Amino acid sequence: MDKIIEQICNNTCIDSLSKQLKKYTVFDDDLQRGLDFCIKAHKTQKRKSGIPYSTHPIGVATLISYITNDKNSILAALLHDVVEDTDYDLDYIHKQFGKDVANIVDGLTKITNITNNTSNTTIQNTKFLKSALTFQKMIQASKSDSRVLVVKLCDRLHNLATLCSLNKDKQIQIAKESLLIYSPIANKLGISSVKIAIEDFAFKYAYPKEYKTIDDFLNKNNQNISLITNEFHKRIQNLLDKEHGKQTQINSRIKHHYSTHLKMQAKGLNVEEVLDVYALRIIVDDIQDCYIILGIIHNNYKPLLKKFKDYIALPKENGYRSIHTSVFYKNHIFEVQIRTKQMHQIAQYGVAAHSKYKEKEAIKLDWLKELDLSTTNIEQSYDEAKNDFCSNDIAVHTPKGDLITLPRGSNGLDFAYAIHSDIGNYASQLYINSIKHPLLTPLQNGDLVKIKTSNYKQLRCSWIDLLRTSKAKKELKASCAKRLHKIDTKSGKMILKSIFDNCDIDYKKFIKQNDYKTLNKNLNAIKDVIKNAKQELKKQKGFLYLLKKDNLSLVKYNFDGIILYSNKMVSKIDFVPCCNPTTQDDLMAIYNKDTKIATIHNKMCNYAYNLIKQKANVIYSKWEQKPQTTYEMIVKISNKQGVLADLLQYLKKKSFFILCVQYGRDKRAFLQYCHIEFEHKISDINKLKTIISKKADIKELKSSNKQNNT
Repeated sequence: MDKIIEQICNNTCIDSLSKQLKKYTVFDDDLQRGLDFCIKAHKTQKRKSGIPYSTHPIGVATLISYITNDKNSILAALLHDVVEDTDYDLDYIHKQFGKDVANIVDGLTKITNITNNTSNTTIQNTKFLKSALTFQKMIQASKSDSRVLVVKLCDRLHNLATLCSLNKDKQIQIAKESLLIYSPIANKLGISSVKIAIEDFAFKYAYPKEYKTIDDFLNKNNQNISLITNEFHKRIQNLLDKEHGKQTQINSRIKHHYSTHLKMQAKGLNVEEVLDVYALRIIVDDIQDCYIILGIIHNNYKPLLKKFKDYIALPKENGYRSIHTSVFYKNHIFEVQIRTKQMHQIAQYGVAAHSKYKEKEAIKLDWLKELDLSTTNIEQSYDEAKNDFCSNDIAVHTPKGDLITLPRGSNGLDFAYAIHSDIGNYASQLYINSIKHPLLTPLQNGDLVKIKTSNYKQLRCSWIDLLRTSKAKKELKASCAKRLHKIDTKSGKMILKSIFDNCDIDYKKFIKQNDYKTLNKNLNAIKDVIKNAKQELKKQKGFLYLLKKDNLSLVKYNFDGIILYSNKMVSKIDFVPCCNPTTQDDLMAIYNKDTKIATIHNKMCNYAYNLIKQKANVIYSKWEQKPQTTYEMIVKISNKQGVLADLLQYLKKKSFFILCVQYGRDKRAFLQYCHIEFEHKISDINKLKTIISKKADIKELKSSNKQNNT
């Protein structure tokens, strides 16, 4: 952690903090008024620790002044709790300090006031809910001004420094939320100094045992680590003095606790096995020197090729630029970072550095606008958006050489939507490094990716949950919603047209245009149209009326759990391999008059959509509603021919719907353990146990909701 940040966070004196604040920025009359007002507004308030409350906003403002000289950000930090905690309102802030400051304070206040707006959610875990709402509010508030995020991050960092005054449960909650939300956002903004500080403070509260394991190891081996680090530092310094000749700044360091913990978790290692806890950072004057020094180091120490990253040629999305390489030295692995002074400032302070260091190349903040927070499902919104934050990024190339940054685990369709929504919607083929792959193939760092498109949209709406990026999910959902509206409207018309095709009557006058789209889910609405038509036909007396009336009567068909309603003879149903609908999908049944066969499709099937555009006959269809509970069980059966088949046949007779069977892991064993997943309408697990026990020895039986397990 930056020692200055640590000093600021641990400072509890108003006068001392005020001096630090004035030290890191040009302190003018506006900032002095803001400081005086902050102390005045909070003069009667104390923190949980008992110290004056104003030490918090002054501390936050000092952190802001250290990483950026943006005056309005510093003022907003001084005033960020005034509206929430005092009698002064936002209008007063606006009049006294201007619109810009008031807008930042307003955004920060909205983030804080989330606990009063939780009534419109079904999330039962209030801690998770608060985290999800915090994330959502932070992103919404910062879409118009990223400075809201910068101030909020420093606010959280300063609060973490005083966690010791809170109870243990509160400490853990705040610390975990900080690691889950605030640290990834700091990383996304490129503010590594704040990110590392948040992690350093939060890790020991969130995971005290894991923190102690790493801390004990580092303390126990501190002398050896220092010796080998200092030795390598001196060797590199002497090497560069001899072969490069220019002045360089070399900083040696040990990777901080939380990054070591993450590496242990990702690779399943213990702390002794994490080899690259050692690191050197070499800071030079210009880019050319970076590559010269890289060549000198590789010429003298064996590099790990898989660990080499050139973020100068291919910068990260958050603006980070540096060369990373790892080399062997005396059975140890050292990570070496090489960058210019300007790159180092951007790496430390990210988006906040552009005003302080006059950096002209803007950090990309498009991801803020692309995040889809429009859904009312807070849990879903948070779960999707956090993928863009909480995963390591990969960088892939377009055929033109442009660099696209995506969350690790992204696939070809994520890439297509990252280029443009139309590329995603019309994508037909994926090529990775000139080799054809399925569209959902995961991409790797450095891949050359090419998408070929077709002449028509290929909306794969069942793939939404398989996408990684929130932008791709948002674009595909929007396209599917438009398609769904068209399908519902067209299929609704074709259902009625199919019913009335032998009746000389205009059904359109019995239904409103906007109601067509509900017909494929609303049987009663169809029956109402038929009822009104029959009343109209009743005016036509005689044999013709009776014939037409009978022709309009719907017959219910049930084919293995699929229900059809039609006034035509349906001999059977058929499934074609174009879409393979599941029990979770809405159905569309296309009727063939000649064969009297109804072909069953997923309602979003492209082939079925083209058929209804060509005026195909559509009949009302749905899955039979059978309340089913999903179960998992492990049974022990003898390893004899036909025993498993007998068991499955028995379960079928007892209305078990088998989903999955795993059997025969040890062919030499006399008794085998068989894992079976199934659905059944019986919700009483004890009744099921009685049925199954007549045929097999149950070792475990549990329902999908994890209740009533035996």
